[in-house]
Amino acid sequence: MGWSADPVAGQQQAIIGTWMDRKSWENLEQGQWLADNPTFVQYVADNPEGAADIGVPLVPYESGADLDDLLREAASGARDDLYRSLGAEIAESSPATVYARVWWEMNLRPLADDIDRELFKAAWVHAVPLIREGFESGARPGQTMQVVFSPNADGADYEEFYPGDEQVDLMALDAYGQRWGNDTPDAEELLSLLDEQLTRFADFARSHGKPVAMAEWGNVAVKEAGQADQMQGRGDFPPYVALVLDWAAREDAAYLIYFNSAEGGVGQTLTDTPDSLSMLQQAWTVPPS
Repeated sequence: MGWSADPVAGQQQAIIGTWMDRKSWENLEQGQWLADNPTFVQYVADNPEGAADIGVPLVPYESGADLDDLLREAASGARDDLYRSLGAEIAESSPATVYARVWWEMNLRPLADDIDRELFKAAWVHAVPLIREGFESGARPGQTMQVVFSPNADGADYEEFYPGDEQVDLMALDAYGQRWGNDTPDAEELLSLLDEQLTRFADFARSHGKPVAMAEWGNVAVKEAGQADQMQGRGDFPPYVALVLDWAAREDAAYLIYFNSAEGGVGQTLTDTPDSLSMLQQAWTVPPS
């Protein structure tokens, strides 16, 4: 169990969550936001035998270029050397165990509406073996990488994006304690929605013989009413924490990474939710004093 962004005081971080820049092909090649991320660099220095979940862009989808054109370029072979360099950079910058979340949350709208599913799968199938090749060329003895298919629980149908079993090792969901809308969700309604999302994802992974994980999760703040189409949560909501922990135990999840940041629409950290933090701490390993 671990976190991304802000540290959780007094807790042992078994895995760190981070992600890479996706604004240009050059940034992908250089593994931007790994070697120059001081929090990540310090974690790796302190935990060389630790684990990291890394969001790895398949293409620079924040560059402003047409997404399908980028995917065609990836699938064409024009960027093969880049993908090998990317894999080698991941190996050089990372701890012993790497979970590479290739184009995490690819199904999140509105971006997903501009992605041709078949082009996405073709680019994945072409690029991922090259990333693996580059990683293996730069890996230290015993260092491993698993490729992760990681959709958002509340987006377009992620089954349409699935590239096939050969180039996926694990599936990790992003499932926050929220629903989209313009008012605070009812507790029972929200738990029912989240339980349905978690169950469906586990069933999908099981149907492909893949283990599961939770790559991003976290309670979401209560937002100002009347602002449409935003992440709406219930603030300090321990039942959501209990739901995720029960799901993880039942499905033997490989790891859980709490998104401990007020950014990205979440609006709060664990510091702001003491009841949820207390529940989470009961399942977290506390280092000896």
